[in-house]
Amino acid sequence: MTSSFTRPKPLSAKEVREIVRDALEKGVYRETSHAKFDHAERMIGIQDVLYGLETDWRSCTPDEFNPVEWQWKYRIRTRDIDGENLTIIVAVDPRSRRFEVITRFHE
Repeated sequence: MTSSFTRPKPLSAKEVREIVRDALEKGVYRETSHAKFDHAERMIGIQDVLYGLETDWRSCTPDEFNPVEWQWKYRIRTRDIDGENLTIIVAVDPRSRRFEVITRFHE
């Protein structure tokens, strides 16, 4: 258990992958309004995001810590349905084994 003064260490790529897979199987993930509605010009749909998260990732690294939500965000590099490089930023809640898509963009 961590106190409010000790920031938790980020999860390993393997741990993030396990949580994302569990959440996808159970359907317990969300997208922020930003991910859903902003940047329509990017033309990246949820199908691209799900495809990228379900397939092999090129990398998964801690992106930043959110002290308000007390959780890490992770930068996942993968590919979309068309094979284009895709980066997905997710916030992971290890306790509930859920994640939220913060944003997504092509590299």
